[in-house]
Amino acid sequence: MKRPAMVLCAITVLAAVLWATPVSSRAETGTVTATAAYVRSGAGTDSVVVTKKTRGQKVEITGETTGSDGMKWYAVSWDGGSGYIRSDLVGKGDLNLAPAATPKKKTTVSGTFTAGNWQAVPGRGDMWYYVNENGDRLTNCFSTDGYYVDSNGARFATKEILGAKIGQRNSWLTLEAAGGFECFVPGATVIQKAFNKNISGARVISVYSNYVMLRSIVKTTNQQTTEERLALYKNTDIGGYTIMVRTTLGGDRLALLDNTASSINPIPEYDYGVLRFFTNMVSRSGDMLASAIYSSWEINNEYGLEMGKWIRVGDTLVRYMPADSAGLYEIKPAF
Repeated sequence: MKRPAMVLCAITVLAAVLWATPVSSRAETGTVTATAAYVRSGAGTDSVVVTKKTRGQKVEITGETTGSDGMKWYAVSWDGGSGYIRSDLVGKGDLNLAPAATPKKKTTVSGTFTAGNWQAVPGRGDMWYYVNENGDRLTNCFSTDGYYVDSNGARFATKEILGAKIGQRNSWLTLEAAGGFECFVPGATVIQKAFNKNISGARVISVYSNYVMLRSIVKTTNQQTTEERLALYKNTDIGGYTIMVRTTLGGDRLALLDNTASSINPIPEYDYGVLRFFTNMVSRSGDMLASAIYSSWEINNEYGLEMGKWIRVGDTLVRYMPADSAGLYEIKPAF
């Protein structure tokens, strides 16, 4: 899993506990096969990032272990440092890799077109396509009446997220319009019912006047403890919000809720659903924003989010800031 690079602040006690047991007494050469791979101070995504390695760079693999995330991690070293890297991002051996393919840009149709030229999708009362005067379906853009059209060319009247009906926005939710976050209460209530029914109440979502918080619930014989996992805070300094991530995000692309992967822990998928709830409540391009945060936090950072730098994602500007065992994603309207 990956997060944008950050300066190593501290070596945690957990990192010391998780030092890998060497596979053999002799180190092996490893070659980074991913476009970008973060090296962490310990075996798990709850450890801080030491550095970033790119495709084709060499490391010495000195051992392996199972990380706190259940994945296999390699203990690695190189001239000037050491740390841990997830095993699926590195190939053993001195490999000669072809340069990484340049990712194809998503199709975007720009220009002026007539507002309201929507075509309903047969049998889908909640879904329309925006078609211009040439008969072309528009993708990854905003119609002149203010709605975001996604990468498939679709706009939804409502999206169902963890059972809650979330209305399609045609403007960015300002702090003034958010008020005391009353608009989050109906969706959060439905989502909490889904938690109670499907994951035995392992998560609780709470709405406050200045933030919305997702916590994990751990019950033992004598006590119940909670831990902050995901939150959306008002951020008056930037005129927007801060999204705090301190959890594993499953992503809808993992399809964990279709009852075909019952052996897989479904909670990361629910956590990603809550992230989508947050972003769709505030942004016209909420799913794109959620995907950008998911990609930055878990996989290959395909949207190129950077620490301390504003990056545009749909109708939103996003800036990543590291925190202790968490990521802070500051968001504000792009226009």
